[in-house]
Amino acid sequence: MPRATDIFDSHADAGVKEVKSWFKSKGVRDLEPVSLFLDSLVKSTVKEIEQVADDINKNRSKVAIKKAIVKNIPRHAVLKPSHAIYRLQNQRFALGDRVTMVQDSGGVPWSAKGVVVGLNTSRWMSCGMCHLCLVQRLGTGKL
Repeated sequence: MPRATDIFDSHADAGVKEVKSWFKSKGVRDLEPVSLFLDSLVKSTVKEIEQVADDINKNRSKVAIKKAIVKNIPRHAVLKPSHAIYRLQNQRFALGDRVTMVQDSGGVPWSAKGVVVGLNTSRWMSCGMCHLCLVQRLGTGKL
């Protein structure tokens, strides 16, 4: 985390006061703290995605999905949910990607669909974190 002296040299206190007064003059009151390594969609876009997800859930039929038998598919072409953690380790996502949960363990239900709304990638982290807006509502009542 950079210090004020790294940015303003010897006049750090005066520089910070000047920046605060400039924010106040522009009407900026509540800045949202964000990681330097976070890349995300803007709030308005996320709200639009949530509205579309709500519309989809309202129009969803309660009838069970009909199961189908798929024939003539090679065994190696089918992803077993318990193998997902091993076979998809090098998968990378971008903002706006549509995703489906294929792992059968964890807090997200299997086959839940969503949209990538944030990526936390740091060169110090061995793996990045992906923030999703799920189309299917979870038990918490939140998307």
